[in-house]
Amino acid sequence: MTAAPDIVDDSVFLSPEFLDNPYPTYHQLRRTQPVRYIEPMKAWFLTRAEDVRIGYSDDRFVLAYEQYQVNRMGPEALSQDYFKFGREFLALSDPPEHTKLRRIFRQPFTPKRVRDMAPMVERHANECIDRAFASGTADLVHDYAGPVPRRVLQTLLDLPEEDEEMIFNWVEVFYQALEAPPMTPEQLHETNAATRESEEYFGGLIRERRVRPGTDFVSDLIQINDADD
Repeated sequence: MTAAPDIVDDSVFLSPEFLDNPYPTYHQLRRTQPVRYIEPMKAWFLTRAEDVRIGYSDDRFVLAYEQYQVNRMGPEALSQDYFKFGREFLALSDPPEHTKLRRIFRQPFTPKRVRDMAPMVERHANECIDRAFASGTADLVHDYAGPVPRRVLQTLLDLPEEDEEMIFNWVEVFYQALEAPPMTPEQLHETNAATRESEEYFGGLIRERRVRPGTDFVSDLIQINDADD
């Protein structure tokens, strides 16, 4: 008699242990259930690279941010600050809204701007590598893969260096809104608070750049947005 393949229980996807170390579960799913429907999340879970590529490149598949949040947090999710904030994100939107936002965001990324960014990106990368060598030990994500894009974004948006830690703390907190398990009451409070603080910060930044535009990405976005019907 052939033993039945190991089946991953739905509860696994909602557990803290899965978030801490999902890779054994990924390996098991690729072996036994590479395309898996998760009932509590009302969503399909893909673990093979080719399936993921197809999903991202086929317009019939959507993110359905609103339904995802309702599935994990209940209908009350729609009234939360974090939900209203997240549905405006380019990366969390579906067409036709995604198409409109992408048109706006794409315009400042001219070939010249991308070329001009290369020395800045290289400088930040070298600084992170130099610090790692100087310390003698390094964690690839903590010391390189995380800091480099943070420095690049800070420069691209022309944000004060002293605000970097505060801004990316907001980002880390908001990740809780995108994970599979429902947020605890404490996490929900923390995520809503970070949402309000970041909205106030960037709203002030936009008002300032609208009055005193610079050569940064935010200033260009404002001008392009205001000129777009």
